[in-house]
Amino acid sequence: EAFMGREGTGKRFLTNKTSDCYSAVYSDTGFTMVFNNCVLNGSENVNGTLDIVYSVNESSSGFTSTFTDFYVGATKLNGSRTFTTSATDNANEVAFTIDSNMSITLEGGEIITVEGTKTTTLIFSNENIAFTFSGTWTLVENGDTYIVAVTEDLSAVLGCEYISKGKFTLSKNGLEVLVDFGDGTCDNKAEIIYPNGKIEEITL
Repeated sequence: EAFMGREGTGKRFLTNKTSDCYSAVYSDTGFTMVFNNCVLNGSENVNGTLDIVYSVNESSSGFTSTFTDFYVGATKLNGSRTFTTSATDNANEVAFTIDSNMSITLEGGEIITVEGTKTTTLIFSNENIAFTFSGTWTLVENGDTYIVAVTEDLSAVLGCEYISKGKFTLSKNGLEVLVDFGDGTCDNKAEIIYPNGKIEEITL
């Protein structure tokens, strides 16, 4: 109801709305919601401000969510996430991209930051539906910095529960390994390649 900006009947748009849980103000490009220490869909109490801004052009559409001192229980969120659906040069493909720049403050004061971009592409053909995954993202937690960077698109085919092809690097505080999922064969194996050249096969 809040997301659509409509009354419970769904018959007309509102310029603003107030309930026991939140107040919302709508505009042509999105809306702003201020939550008032309420239980939302069975969650812990929710407080803070959420801004949603929509964007639409010829080849893509999406929205950006911005959290300002947004609490779920004792956990605080600040920052933004952008969700975009876009067409590609191939008419049989559609891509979903998430751009994140978020900080999460836990009850004890620990701060976790997440920043980066992840893209999932669906590829439709007469034979099957395939998925590819790409992007780079950084997670900082407990003083440790983790960076994942896809160097060769990870791919999977509908019906196979494993990623079967592609490579990404994973680093922790500068120590980096390469993970190789293979040649496209559907199996539960991958290889980790260490900086000294050692190769270790792992089971997914």
